[in-house]
Amino acid sequence: MAASAETVESPFTAFSFDVLLTLATPVAGVGQPVCQGAFAECDGLQVEMEPKTVVQGGLTDAVTHLMGQARYGQLTLRRGMTTTTDLWAWMAAAAIPGRAVTCDGEIAMLSGAGTVQARFVLTGCLPIRLRGPALHAQNGLIAVEELALAVGRLTQAGAAPGGGPDLAAGISGGAQISGGLGLSGQLGGTFSATLSGRAGFGGGG
Repeated sequence: MAASAETVESPFTAFSFDVLLTLATPVAGVGQPVCQGAFAECDGLQVEMEPKTVVQGGLTDAVTHLMGQARYGQLTLRRGMTTTTDLWAWMAAAAIPGRAVTCDGEIAMLSGAGTVQARFVLTGCLPIRLRGPALHAQNGLIAVEELALAVGRLTQAGAAPGGGPDLAAGISGGAQISGGLGLSGQLGGTFSATLSGRAGFGGGG
């Protein structure tokens, strides 16, 4: 019997993606969802595990590794700053003791045609840093704000629906970050690629 030919797939592109963050429990003064597709850069989709090593008595040429605690990377999201202030209201609510402010969400990687290539499902995320734009009167760059999230759980769901909110239909209002160096969404002005070498910044909240 002839061996089957190896299937080689083209890698996904990383310039187009949607982000959806929804509060697990609604918070007064914070929109729902907190964010829907406005981010232009995402970093920190990471899972790691430190194994527990066991040395068996009398066995000198091998060790046994047991599963340890899973750890998830700190998710960093960046976007062009607009009049939408839900992230700041969310961060202020998180600073009040006793408030339940975690969010669940999903990050969908899209192809150039806008179809979902892969989906990352987020659970129990807590805002731990919100950074405003660096202000400089001479450079004329877009004002960028940065959100950092501590992730409770991260799973990869593939392109099929299920396991989290479905973003396959896309999100309007500057939700999809398209290729090239142009600006999408509601922002005007010029774009500098010094912050992100991927795509333009989309507006909206």
